[in-house]
Amino acid sequence: MPLNSSVVGVVGLGSVGLPLLALLHTAGHEVIGVDQEADVLARAERWMKARAAVGEGPAGGYTLTNDTVALVGADVVVEAVPEDLAGKTEVLRRLHAVCLDGAVLVSTSASLSLPQLAIASGRPARTLGLRMLRPPAPGGTVELLCTAMSSDDAVAALEALLDGIGLAAAAP
Repeated sequence: MPLNSSVVGVVGLGSVGLPLLALLHTAGHEVIGVDQEADVLARAERWMKARAAVGEGPAGGYTLTNDTVALVGADVVVEAVPEDLAGKTEVLRRLHAVCLDGAVLVSTSASLSLPQLAIASGRPARTLGLRMLRPPAPGGTVELLCTAMSSDDAVAALEALLDGIGLAAAAP
């Protein structure tokens, strides 16, 4: 995955998803933000425009939508929806159905079973976890979570992505 040309999606544009989307965008990735709430999408649009206006990110290169089909060409998709097993499982299953076979799916679950989420996603070898203690920012540290099912190339792709946006991946 070329570092500054990959397409990265984020589903759930709340306190974790929106800062992550902005960080990815600032690093040069084409980003696609997905949220089901119109007011959340409007807030995300205002935030992205405000960042561009003060030079904290490019003016274009991002898409905000309520349609997960927009993620069809994404190389990596991060699920950042509220901490609910049924909700996260539904999102991961939908992503499996929409995304290309090589896409890496990433859950931001802080407490749910990653193996359970990976199996439920339909692509256990390409579903990883990312745990953040605070909203992502350059120079921050995140936990990259794997399972016994995780493929080495999926892990390497996520490590490269994190490194490229200035986040250090630490093992839990």
